[in-house]
Amino acid sequence: MTQELPPDPDGQGKEKGSPKETDRPLLSHILAGPFFTKKSLSLTLAAFILIVLAIGWGFSRHLDGLLEDRLKTLSAPGVTVYSSPFPVFKGERISPSLISQLEPDAKMANFRTIVLSENPSSHQTTRHFKLVFSRNLKYLVAISPIDPGNPDPQPTESVSLPPGFLGTIIDKTLALYRPIPLDLVSERMKTTLLVSEDRNFYNSPAVDITGILRALVLDLRSRTFREGGSTLTQQVVKNILLGQQKTIERKFLEVLLAVKLARTHSPDQILALYLNHTEWGTSGSERIIGIEAASETFFGHSARSLSYRESATLAAILRAPNRNNPVRHPARVMAIRNRIIESLGETGHLKGKRLARDLKSPLGISGGIPKPPGPYLTSWAIKTMGELPAGANVTLTMDPVLSEKVDQLVAGDLHRIDRYVWKRHPEKPPLEAAAIVMDPRSGAILALSGGDSFRLAPFNRAIMAKRQPASLFKIVPYIVALNPRDQGPPHANIETILSNDPIAITAGGHLWRPRNAENVQDGKITLEEAFTQSLNRPILHLATILSPREMVKTARSLGLDSPDASDLPLSWPLGVTPQSPLQIARAYASIANGGYGVTPHAIASILSEKGTPIRRFTPLPTIVRRVIPAQTAYLVGDLLRRTVSSGTGKSLSHWTTSDGWGGKTGTANKGRDTWFVATSPDRIVVVWVGYDDNSPTWGFGATLALPIAGKIIRLMNVTPSVPPPPPGILMNLVKTGCNDPPRIIPSLEGNPIASAECQNTPRSPGLMDQMGLFLKKIF
Repeated sequence: MTQELPPDPDGQGKEKGSPKETDRPLLSHILAGPFFTKKSLSLTLAAFILIVLAIGWGFSRHLDGLLEDRLKTLSAPGVTVYSSPFPVFKGERISPSLISQLEPDAKMANFRTIVLSENPSSHQTTRHFKLVFSRNLKYLVAISPIDPGNPDPQPTESVSLPPGFLGTIIDKTLALYRPIPLDLVSERMKTTLLVSEDRNFYNSPAVDITGILRALVLDLRSRTFREGGSTLTQQVVKNILLGQQKTIERKFLEVLLAVKLARTHSPDQILALYLNHTEWGTSGSERIIGIEAASETFFGHSARSLSYRESATLAAILRAPNRNNPVRHPARVMAIRNRIIESLGETGHLKGKRLARDLKSPLGISGGIPKPPGPYLTSWAIKTMGELPAGANVTLTMDPVLSEKVDQLVAGDLHRIDRYVWKRHPEKPPLEAAAIVMDPRSGAILALSGGDSFRLAPFNRAIMAKRQPASLFKIVPYIVALNPRDQGPPHANIETILSNDPIAITAGGHLWRPRNAENVQDGKITLEEAFTQSLNRPILHLATILSPREMVKTARSLGLDSPDASDLPLSWPLGVTPQSPLQIARAYASIANGGYGVTPHAIASILSEKGTPIRRFTPLPTIVRRVIPAQTAYLVGDLLRRTVSSGTGKSLSHWTTSDGWGGKTGTANKGRDTWFVATSPDRIVVVWVGYDDNSPTWGFGATLALPIAGKIIRLMNVTPSVPPPPPGILMNLVKTGCNDPPRIIPSLEGNPIASAECQNTPRSPGLMDQMGLFLKKIF
């Protein structure tokens, strides 16, 4: 039995060279502790595995929720936007592609004949019409009713069409989006897509490991992310959830979501998601989403009847929608299309002569990509409508045919003027313009253009640009001067004599001598002449006797911006305070409609999915807000009509012979802003032309803006009549000069206008008289 030795406190009993207890490594000391037994290590490993599983389960649930929420959002109906009902007329310049785009139910009987329905009213059934277009597809040449009981119906001159489809709001932007069931997609399109993108889709819908490894090797060699190797399911995940970024992390997440999607959806369901939610580029300002919108946009017919050749073109566009635009890059798209057609030949879907014919055929794009009408108006309407429930239907005030024509007219006139300017000033930037057509009775905007091209410059000058209105603002002091007063007569009437003498004003230490744009030097001049000739000196003399507070109040009631009465600059009556074209349209609408204030708007109504009103804009006189007296509105309207008949707006007669149109020109210093406003009881047309950088145009409202307004008036084909005078207006038969015929001049009751007194003094012989006397002496 071995005797146990007592502990050696000095450590003498240890062997020489052996380490002390305190010299043992720290990690070994810890591992030798009680916490790192076999049992504790097993428990730690088990806990770690449980934590990893819990994180994985939570991440999986997160992905499930993400996928479910997004798919639920996609399945919800979008907010659909329509134009107002609109008429079309025989002989009108209009293309069948616009009608087909606006009316999805329209059927093409042949390349230049459309069969559609007239807008039904509450008391009649839907009637069907046939529209026949000219061979160049630019004019509507015949409108014939379709009546089964009458084989030879009489043609009609016009037909009213139902609200036109403008698009669907997706992510707060307008898109051409019309989802359809998979069985309404051409089998040729489905086959072409699978041959082009994923031949193994129905056997391995989630992930193609071979394709991913091949793409990974190519990416590593090129040190870029050029190859995707994605299945259609992965492309659905990428387009719906993850965006277009290319990273290893995104690819890993894409694979996980693709596996989940393939477990919960059949291949047909995934293919339907792909075809209905993939983007095919843009049409003007709108995104083309889904196979139905793509087929109608590029080929003018439904996806049900797509051929192999058309399907191959769509598949080629799909590979890079922004780069592979068939209008801008037809050669590139055709090369890709032909490679896809060759693949269809390799798989046996196309053979022989049919294969050779499709390889040699053109792209067949139907007259270029149609651009939705009124993009500036539509985008502004979307910004003003706020959040809406899914399935809502929005009807705009837009006349789609007029909107398309106004957009084309503005762009065409700007290019014409630019060509003229560039020959002399090649350093000049492109000229810009804004145009508004509005119903003054309600404030409904029928057409609006905010510039040359919405696609290139979506800044909406009609709404956002603040420019000096120049002489357009002069209506404010004229309204105050002509307004009836509680005590005493108005400050002036149409025949009041105003001073036209030179005026010198000291402002900020500088001497300012305003001049008239027109060469009118008479010292005295009537208010009518000052207004119709747009003279500056008389309005400044007139403003000195008017109340600044009353002028500011009038300007603001018309919707115009103005400083406070105590801060008015001396040049304020000449229109130096910037205003937008929309504000100008609102102000002049109050004159055209008899003195009522209106709110310009682009939305006619918003209905829920069930058809109940969410928001509706009601026209006058349901909501009435008078801003100026009816008598004053009539007097200023009469001055506007006289401006067109004999003043600065006289050239408007080149585009209309109606005496119901009034107008006003406006020209800022050096033509930096040029304007024209045309007014009638049921239409207001506002046009601004200038440079964005405020450079001088050296033009005038009558030479730059008025021709555009005149052409818009001719497009509308309306002939307004002169409105009748309201109560309180006296029509005076006045002879304003000895040798002038009498004229009818309106005034307020109690403030009649008398004929001018003159003496029948002998008239000094003119040049023709002197020549006559000379000839008499000779013969």
